[in-house]
Order: sequence, then C-alpha cells, then structure tokens
Amino acid sequence: MSKRKPKTSSQPVTAKVKKVILNYHDSDPENEPLFVNNFQVIHVGTDVFIDAGIVPVDDILAAKDKGEVRFLLLTRLAMSVNAFAALHKQMTEIFEKLQGAKVLDDALQNKT
Repeated sequence: MSKRKPKTSSQPVTAKVKKVILNYHDSDPENEPLFVNNFQVIHVGTDVFIDAGIVPVDDILAAKDKGEVRFLLLTRLAMSVNAFAALHKQMTEIFEKLQGAKVLDDALQNKT
C-alpha cells in the first residue's frame, strides 16, 4: 500500500462558481451544527442576505482543470441592516479575541 501526499498548491485558482440550492430540512442546530465553508453576502436596499453552504473538496481539487466549482447552498439568512451591523460587531469582537490568542496566525498567513 503506497502512501501518496495530497497535491497542494500555493497558486490561486480562478473558477466560475455555480450555485446549487439544496433542499436541506433536517436541522438540529443544538446537537449538530450546520458546517459551512463558503458564504456569499449581498444587500438589496435595506436588507442583507447571507447564503451559507459548502464548496465540496472534490470541486476545489478539480477547479484548475474544470474551471468551475459548485456552491451547495444550505441556508439563506435575510436580515435588516441593523441586524447585520450587530452581527458585524459580534464577529469583530470574536475575531479580535482569536487574534489576541494567536489562534488566527496560521489561518491568516495561508489566506488565499
């Protein structure tokens, strides 16, 4: 049995994102949080929409060859600008705590 190292690259890959809406109704956030690795945020007038979902690993690995990745939309949040501002404040506070604890050092250095 041979051990192969996964292919890695430090070069950014540009790919078209194809959004696929999933019918995901089995939700138990207390016991099983929804995992997401990608977000799209837009605003229309005084409303802000956050689409949260997954870009599958296989799509990421094949993006260079295919030129496209799927964004599997699991949920869409809609909120007022005031609610979005409150979310921003909470996220900024957590981000700053993580930076102070040096938790984000590696993640920020590997940002693409």
